Amino acid sequence: MGLFLLWEKDTGCTRMEYGRQIASTWRSIWGEGMTLTVYYQGAAKSENVAVIIEYVEKYALAHNWHINQKDSISIMVTPHSKSESMEVSFDEKHKFAGFVKTGLAPDEIHEQVIRLFCEVRPMLKKLTIHDESGCWNAYIAQGNSKNKNEIIHFPTRSEEQLVTSELSLPPDASDIDYRFWKTSPEYLTPFLHIPAVRDRMGFDLLIGQYLPVAHEIKEELEKEGFYVLSIENWIGDDIGYFIYVATWWAWKQSSGMKATEMRRNKCIAFAWALARGCHGFGGGFLGQTHRRAHMAIDKLEADENEAGPVRSLEIFYALFDFCGLKRPE
Repeated sequence: MGLFLLWEKDTGCTRMEYGRQIASTWRSIWGEGMTLTVYYQGAAKSENVAVIIEYVEKYALAHNWHINQKDSISIMVTPHSKSESMEVSFDEKHKFAGFVKTGLAPDEIHEQVIRLFCEVRPMLKKLTIHDESGCWNAYIAQGNSKNKNEIIHFPTRSEEQLVTSELSLPPDASDIDYRFWKTSPEYLTPFLHIPAVRDRMGFDLLIGQYLPVAHEIKEELEKEGFYVLSIENWIGDDIGYFIYVATWWAWKQSSGMKATEMRRNKCIAFAWALARGCHGFGGGFLGQTHRRAHMAIDKLEADENEAGPVRSLEIFYALFDFCGLKRPE
């Protein structure tokens, strides 16, 4: 760790470049026969196991790694002909552990292995890495130095997470309910894909077989201590309806957290920032969390211009995490 404390002063290069230099220096000192090893262990939520296996497979294919075997709970890959094979295999408690020696392969192969673990890290409950080269510490240091107003970790989603089934409204649904749930605003070009985000929230909030309607959303939020405008003020206000739905969704998704004012504020910040991405809504900042989330959405829009349905879901879930909200274990 002492080496990394001196990186900026003594090298004038980035942490990532310094990590590569360490690996190359060790190789030059000990010779090409040096076998650098990465030891890893971690644990995932049950619903993320299949997603992680799929992600590792896609990552391996993208980097021309050989896939030795794959099933629903494990995958074995070989990053290079001169490296060992690496296996990620989940047990009944959704834990995995192993090691891989990459030292005989080119330096970039070791870096690719480290970058894979950096990318799956947000999908895991726990991850411990011991990397003999120091590249892991360099990546973590680089990630921690990122602008706090940027979202940098995105859970992987696929088309399977999109809601494609028809969602029904109850018989007592009003015109404003039909307007919100069954139409999309035509007065703007949103950054995020509104139907993908809206229908995902609607599916998760189903009451029996029906989508929630305005009076139910209002009642549920007020029961949890939120202040909600009278429904008359929702008429013709897609943004207001959207913010209330997103607030309730975030509250239910974070049900493992204590029912505090801080949690309520985080849910509201999430909802307003999400409305920023879907409707371009500003309206000022409600607090530091909202300000950071708002700026993070703006940064993503500037970089990506327009997000498709699947990418919109990735940003949707990443924003939830970014606002400091947590799902039950």
